[in-house]
Amino acid sequence: YNETTYNSKITLIEKIGHQEWSTKNLCVTHFRNGDPIQEVKNYDDWMNAINSNTPARMSYRKSKKKGETYGFFYNWHAIIDKRGLAPIGYKIPSKNDWDELVNFIGEEKAGEKLKSDTLWKPSSWGEKGTNEYGFNALAGGIMSLFDGTLKFEQEGKQCLFASNSEVFSTQSIFKSETKEWIDIVGTEAKIATRLLWNIKDECSPSCSYKNGGYYVRCVVENK
Repeated sequence: YNETTYNSKITLIEKIGHQEWSTKNLCVTHFRNGDPIQEVKNYDDWMNAINSNTPARMSYRKSKKKGETYGFFYNWHAIIDKRGLAPIGYKIPSKNDWDELVNFIGEEKAGEKLKSDTLWKPSSWGEKGTNEYGFNALAGGIMSLFDGTLKFEQEGKQCLFASNSEVFSTQSIFKSETKEWIDIVGTEAKIATRLLWNIKDECSPSCSYKNGGYYVRCVVENK
């Protein structure tokens, strides 16, 4: 571990509105204080880390090359750890930070303008982005857990960014007796995330389970 090497993991930032964002996904292997972040290789070890509140990381398809290209998936415990996942001078963005970014660019075209102009697979709806703001969002795919296995999918088609904020999902239910829709707020706290994909131009707000792994961008702390 070397602090100079650690802080060089973020080498470029772009000013977008009143914010300054990193232009690459986070790929640090240690917290700010030098403590290592466990790298896991299989479903059981990932779930053991989740269930024991242990920070963990993993590359797409457990590939070193993919990790160098896309950064690491981090679990929720790593994202909120008080030792600091983000390098000195940076922070993990909150839901409000992501909202500010998208609102500044314009919600309908934020995805198109944030996406990289390479490594996105074309679709009938859209394809690579314009990278207008230098954000350089790559289609690093998603990691999910299903039926006792780790699944890696949607490379070239999606990327999912985490915040450090918790949200509760809302479901609309139609009440036949009153003939109206009502919103039912869930009881399980999830992670506020932002999804980019090759079939839409938006940077869509979403909420994701805490047992998954997510890409992380950093934003410069206010001085």
